[in-house]
Amino acid sequence: MADDNTTNDARTRQELPEPSTLGEGFGRLLMTEAEAWAEKQGCAEVRLRSSVTREDAHRFYEGIGYEIRKTSHVFCKSLERHSPNTI
Repeated sequence: MADDNTTNDARTRQELPEPSTLGEGFGRLLMTEAEAWAEKQGCAEVRLRSSVTREDAHRFYEGIGYEIRKTSHVFCKSLERHSPNTI
C-alpha cells in the first residue's frame, strides 16, 4: 500500500451526479475511464477523497474495489472580531 507521499498515483475530483441519474452507471463509467487513463499514465493507484458524511458514495466506491485508507477531520475556531483600535 502506498502512503500519503505517493507520487505515482492519480487523484480524482469529487463529482456529484444529478440525483435523477443515480443507479444508471454513470459513476461506474466515470471511474472506469479514470482508472484506464491512470493506468496508461503509469500510475500505481487511483486516490480520491470523500466527505465522511457521504455514506452512499462510500458504499459505491467500496463496491467497485476502493478501500478506506484513513479518515480526517477539519478543525475550526471562530475568533472574536476586534475593532481596528483594539490590539
